[in-house]
Amino acid sequence: MSGRTGVRCEFCGREFLTAGEKAAHVVHDHSSRPFPARCPVCRVTFESPADLKAHNEGVHGAPSG
Repeated sequence: MSGRTGVRCEFCGREFLTAGEKAAHVVHDHSSRPFPARCPVCRVTFESPADLKAHNEGVHGAPSG
C-alpha cells in the first residue's frame, strides 16, 4: 500500500488499513496453516517446509541437505 499507513500481516507481509481487516485476513488466509514455514532471511512464508527449502536453495543459495 504505497503512501498509506497500515497494519502488516506477520505471516505474509500484506498491509491493511485497520487491525480488523488484518485479523480477518489472518483467519481467512492463514488459519489452515497454523505453523507456516517462514524464511528467516526475507520473512516470506510458504505452504510447506519443502517449499521453504526450495526457496532457500534457489534464492539465498543455501546448501541442500
